[in-house]
Amino acid sequence: MKQFISTIVILITLGLAPSFAGDRVALVIGINDYTNLPKLKNPRNDAKLIAKTLEDIGFDVYSAFDPGRLELDDAIYDFSNAVSQSDIAVVYFAGHGIQFDGVSYLFPVDGKAENARDLRRLFRADELLQDISRAKKMSLLILDACRDNPFPKQLIEDDAKHSGLTRSVSAGRGLSNVQDVPKNVLIAYATQAGNVAVDGDGENSPYALALSRHLSNTSDIRIVLGAVRDDVLVATNHAQEPFTYGSLGGATYSLPVASNIDPNTIADLNVQTNTVEQTGILANTISTASVFSPAYVAWEKTTKQATRQSLANYSQNHPDSVYSAISRQLSNGANFSDLSSRPVVWRDLSKNERIDLQRKLSHAGYYSGKLDGDIGRGSKKALSAFASDLSLNGPITYKTLQVILEVADTKDFTASLSGNWVGKYRYPKPLNGVSEVNFEMNLILSQSRISGFVAEPNTFGDKSASHLYANFNGTIQGSDISWKKTYDGTGGVSHTVNYNGKIDRENAEIKGKWSIPGGWSGPFEIKLQ
Repeated sequence: MKQFISTIVILITLGLAPSFAGDRVALVIGINDYTNLPKLKNPRNDAKLIAKTLEDIGFDVYSAFDPGRLELDDAIYDFSNAVSQSDIAVVYFAGHGIQFDGVSYLFPVDGKAENARDLRRLFRADELLQDISRAKKMSLLILDACRDNPFPKQLIEDDAKHSGLTRSVSAGRGLSNVQDVPKNVLIAYATQAGNVAVDGDGENSPYALALSRHLSNTSDIRIVLGAVRDDVLVATNHAQEPFTYGSLGGATYSLPVASNIDPNTIADLNVQTNTVEQTGILANTISTASVFSPAYVAWEKTTKQATRQSLANYSQNHPDSVYSAISRQLSNGANFSDLSSRPVVWRDLSKNERIDLQRKLSHAGYYSGKLDGDIGRGSKKALSAFASDLSLNGPITYKTLQVILEVADTKDFTASLSGNWVGKYRYPKPLNGVSEVNFEMNLILSQSRISGFVAEPNTFGDKSASHLYANFNGTIQGSDISWKKTYDGTGGVSHTVNYNGKIDRENAEIKGKWSIPGGWSGPFEIKLQ
């Protein structure tokens, strides 16, 4: 954990890394009023929602609402020129889409598909992917274009002839996977290939609402899209499951910039930005990819306004967040120098604020005590060790505390939990001659929630299956982790098992106890692969 800390580049308090114009660009397309196809209700609203969300997290957004073929072609051309100068490029398309002979096509407002020849005037998803793949770091193509629509019988018959089949239903239902995905590119579908998505009963589709809710999360984009999937499954009663695939490496890919704070907006507080050297932090550059908790997201929005009133409001609206203590100092007239030199008076923080601090230190792997709000020897030792690893010397000031919070809030510490785990659970006494069962699990972490999938040998189900499978959902609080595993019915097994455990300091091993309500219980342990 300390080795990881030494590589983190710290952001400067109230003078965070600026958003550099053009380093993140997005093209957002939403089409409702088709002239040759059934009209749709929500894509234009969805596109406007996503455009606003992307703008809020630092993107230069190009938008096109109900564009015809020529207008959409111009928009894609202009956008593709901007992509080559950008670090991250995103395209979001909401409207009609179709797969034909394994190729996905997107319809402009005047597009039609009466036969296979009409498809030449549409936009191929794989060609659009090539346009955006020139971004320096990563590209993301979001296809919310899988809404079920009636297409002509002739097109379906053409598809059958073209694919060599006697009967095909691929034309007109969902999209197909894009082939030959370039490196550092991710594709997000509103639903799995070949399936259809829900347009929604309200002003927005379930998928667009989930995207808007999670895109501002600065976790790795794969974790973010996993959270979107979970929300859509719940919202559609498991009728729609978003799907993501692509070719990203092992680095963390985050969409939002760290901050869009304009120093001029905080002039009335006499808060000045500072340099890395003046804060004593060992770093060469300012990171724009740090990952902050939901509490920090709200704090960041407050500092964009950075008036005494907005800071005072933050303290009232977020009484449990330790950022409230800092906001109170600033709203009472403190300036940057005050924050740098004023030691924290722990009794001035509420109990919930102190618990919040302990929780963040626990997530960072420095504190393993109780979350009781008592800033005693254990908490102070954790704070001192954390500050030392960040090259922050001297007493814990409000400025030091702010920096510690920013780093402790990063999800990189617990993001390493996401991945493939192997483990075993033990019975309290042998069952069918078996005392111990090995299993594999894939875990996805989003905020403080976990979800995933488990596979294990069939040791107690019927003989119809060699393995049993289950889904799980749970939460993390500090080093405590718990989840509920529910078998999916394979092998005649569908009961639920509760797991409660502790994560080790390196986030590489979890040990604890499993239990069946009203039934057996025993120990388990898993290790990250």
